[in-house]
Amino acid sequence: MDWHGLSVTIPHKENALAYVGEANCEELARRIGAINTIVFDADGTLKGYNTDYAAAIDALCEAMGISREQLAGTTVAVLGAGGAARAIVAALVHYRAAVTIHNRTLDRAIRLAEEFSCSAAKLDAAAAGEAEIIVNCTSVGMRPNVNDSPLRAVPASAKVVFDTIYNPVETRLLRQAGAAGRRAVSGLEMFLRQAVRQFEIWTARTAPIDAMRKVLSRPDEPLA
Repeated sequence: MDWHGLSVTIPHKENALAYVGEANCEELARRIGAINTIVFDADGTLKGYNTDYAAAIDALCEAMGISREQLAGTTVAVLGAGGAARAIVAALVHYRAAVTIHNRTLDRAIRLAEEFSCSAAKLDAAAAGEAEIIVNCTSVGMRPNVNDSPLRAVPASAKVVFDTIYNPVETRLLRQAGAAGRRAVSGLEMFLRQAVRQFEIWTARTAPIDAMRKVLSRPDEPLA
């Protein structure tokens, strides 16, 4: 079909790495254990990359007005234990944040936490936790289930709530954060940043980031 690559979304990122093969994936992607970008070389070889890692951290830090290094010592509750969560946990741990992984299935949270030397808890415990930063990596609240939220309430300790979902741009979780007076960070900027990197991987050209951001900002054209 003359395809040059694929963008892989949840819940297929971990299986995609297994399909492409670790030997054909970048080192960072191997450490994370998931890819979101596949390239079809001219000879038919598949290559895998993960562009979520830096995209999420930079979107979060920019919204907070801090550098990556200033994440050190911050307490973070990551909701979910899938491919997106793995990428973000790896980044947060690298920058020495204190991370707790919350997942509906506790065993999966524990396994991921053991890999990255952080803590694990049930998903419903996050609302009563003491994290300064909440990062939603689940699909709860994604269109069409826009009235759902992974948390019954935003914890009093939270200063920032970052939802990696970008469709809708304002999820119920982000509305909860806004109502509680917390800083709400949409997944749209992460979506843009990871797509910029994908474009450059596929085309070997500089991505037209201003044009891409302009398209994303059009309220009359909903995301697919």
